[in-house]
Amino acid sequence: MPLNKYDNKDLVSVPLSNGLIYVFATNVDAVARTTLGHTAVPAITPALAFQGGNSPKPRRARILTADGWNSSFISATAATITAAKTAGWQVSKREEQRGLVPASGARATTVYVTVRGIKYAWNMPNETIATITQATLQPSAWKSQQRRTWQLSFGVPLLRDRQRPHFLARQAPAAVTT
Repeated sequence: MPLNKYDNKDLVSVPLSNGLIYVFATNVDAVARTTLGHTAVPAITPALAFQGGNSPKPRRARILTADGWNSSFISATAATITAAKTAGWQVSKREEQRGLVPASGARATTVYVTVRGIKYAWNMPNETIATITQATLQPSAWKSQQRRTWQLSFGVPLLRDRQRPHFLARQAPAAVTT
């Protein structure tokens, strides 16, 4: 039966090829979860886990049933992808990743800050970078990124304690590190 957006959803995770763990809510059945390599999110959230990012995102898999299409994210492990294809799932070619701003002639620079081992990235206008002083920003708090890497996470919210989803609230607050 195809998925219904009103069905109850559980938090699960899948590993990405870059070592991060993508957390999301799903309502696929237990057989599909096993086939796609979904892992239930434990009481203590694993390190390098994040939810709701724009990039990177895991590969997607879908299967046609008698009632329609079922789709979800799939683990990045080769064994899981092979088993899913054998079971009749169609798997997308690669993980979705956002590109960096080109270095020459760009009006912005890709920068990131490391929190809990995850590199949270965004594009900062060059005029903002030029006006930032050392008194305004700690020199080691953020770094510029000039080359393409799978380690950057775009669009991942840095949640305050009162905004944290229930699975993140179980962790101690993290300090900004480099």
